Amino acid sequence: MTGPVSVRIEGDEATALTHVRAAKAFLGRIQELRAKNGVSTFAGQYPVDENTYIYALTSGPINIVQIVTAPAAVPLLANPAIEGTEYPFLGGVVFNGIIKKGVLPNTGVESKFLSTFAPTARTQTDMKLAEGKQNIALLATFPYITDLQRSARPEPYSQYTMLKPTMFSGSMKFVVQLVMSYGKQKITMTTKDATPAYISRVASKGFEVMYDYRFSRTHGIVFGSDGTPWLTEISLTNGVIIMPLPRFSYTMPKKDKNGNITWPYYTQMEKQERTEIIAFLDLFGGLATGESFPTDISGGIAKGTIVQLLKPEDLQKFYDCTAYSSAMGWAFDRNGTQAHNTAYRFDEDSGVFLGLHYRIKLTIGEYKPENLKAKPTPKPIAAISATTLHAGTAALASTIEQAAAAVSA
Repeated sequence: MTGPVSVRIEGDEATALTHVRAAKAFLGRIQELRAKNGVSTFAGQYPVDENTYIYALTSGPINIVQIVTAPAAVPLLANPAIEGTEYPFLGGVVFNGIIKKGVLPNTGVESKFLSTFAPTARTQTDMKLAEGKQNIALLATFPYITDLQRSARPEPYSQYTMLKPTMFSGSMKFVVQLVMSYGKQKITMTTKDATPAYISRVASKGFEVMYDYRFSRTHGIVFGSDGTPWLTEISLTNGVIIMPLPRFSYTMPKKDKNGNITWPYYTQMEKQERTEIIAFLDLFGGLATGESFPTDISGGIAKGTIVQLLKPEDLQKFYDCTAYSSAMGWAFDRNGTQAHNTAYRFDEDSGVFLGLHYRIKLTIGEYKPENLKAKPTPKPIAAISATTLHAGTAALASTIEQAAAAVSA
């Protein structure tokens, strides 16, 4: 191994440090492939477990390994519930998103705050804010993803500095935009809406965007045939998994004692002319809580709260390739019926690099909660159909579509 190695950690540091030796060994293999292929830059990734993967990059004198694992657990609240507003939307524009520390006007208390936030006229009225750029403590939330952080003090990045909803695709970008509007507000949330672990995390850190947009793990939204939004993960570690998008229960339609469907929250938003909230309700049938998949993926699959459509080995050929960029995740269409991604690999037979285009087609039927809760194995509620395209020739395959084009080495 030549040159210094930069080791980057995302998630629980103690867990990540146990994988440093394996990460450096993997970097050594990537360096060998770089030399064998005669290129200046080479990268790769491999799964460790359902929550952990390692990414390695070598380019000239630069050698980087990144160990991505689940975050350290936040102590659980004795009573996992938050009492607060049921209208959580903070609208406006963030110009640089730097987190500073000082005394805000009219508070007399030193606190962390987000700089240069310009609220919309509606948010000015709702939150009693001034017009124009200003500091606001309610948006002083740090990034969940390490790639979006800057550790320099005294002005670290917030989750609004680098992260943009358009880094996600399809309808996922609307979910991200909504969650980014929550910040550190106290929003009514009980175990009807979220897990105790998530409620405790929000109470401690605010609403972080815990979804991922990158090559090794991408989150998107797939709508079922009945319009149910399914949070979907395509990843190196878990294959393709889905679960109903977690939403605040009080923002969703309800069935009265006579069996009639009513939607009190929607009616309330209409009366208040909350057009931005109504747009989310129309699309998702409720407001997303921001909660993502739990760390115990295999346990969720066993209980039926998570459905695994494709296993990691089904995507192995794709993830054996090299990403054009570690930030280039799967691109979903608006309804989530398909997701696309690209990568490349060296073809030893032809001596050239092949640029590859993969497509996953997803079809989810009507949501029946009893299917998810069935034991020991949930009834199938989703199906994937696909063909494989290679060098312009179509052939039947079992999981995903691939198209290959030769490029010069």
